[in-house]
Amino acid sequence: MDHSDATLKDFLLQNKDNILEKWFKLVLQEYPAETTRFWGNLQNIFTNPVGNSFYEGLQGVYEELLQEKTTDNLSLYLDKIIRIKAVQDLSPSQALYFLLLLKGLVREEVSVGKNRVRISVRDLLAFETRVDEAMLLAFNIYMQCREKIYQLRVSELRKRCDLLERVNMANEG
Repeated sequence: MDHSDATLKDFLLQNKDNILEKWFKLVLQEYPAETTRFWGNLQNIFTNPVGNSFYEGLQGVYEELLQEKTTDNLSLYLDKIIRIKAVQDLSPSQALYFLLLLKGLVREEVSVGKNRVRISVRDLLAFETRVDEAMLLAFNIYMQCREKIYQLRVSELRKRCDLLERVNMANEG
C-alpha cells in the first residue's frame, strides 16, 4: 500500500514498532539519565521489571487505541504504567503526560519525511479523541492509586499512634 493513500489506522499499524520505540524513549526522557539508561534496557524482565512494565503498558495502550472501540484491557494497560507513576510523587499532569506525547508523536510521524501520509482530519480527530478518553480513564486510575497510597499512610499513622499510646500507658502504669 502506498503511504500517501493509507488510512491513519493502516499507517499506525505498519509503523507500530517504530512509533512504540520512539514513544517509549520520549516517556523515559522524563526521568534522569541514569534511570533512562536502566529502564530503557529491556533485555531481561527480571532485572528491569519497571522498564518492561512501562513498555508492555505502552504497547497495550497503543494497540487498544487503534481499535474501533476500546475494551476493558485499556484500563489494565494504563494501570501497568500509572501504578509506577503514582508512587513517584508526580502531579497528575506529569504522571499522565505520556499520553499527550503519543498525540504529538503521531502528528509528527504522519507529516515528516518518507512517512508523509495523507490522512483525513476525521481519522486524526477520531484517534486523538480516543487518546483524550484514555487520558480521562488514566486520570481516574491515577487518583484511585493515590487514594490507596494515602489510605495506607493514614493506616500506618494510626498504628503508630496506637503503639505510642500503649507505650505511654505502660510507662505510666
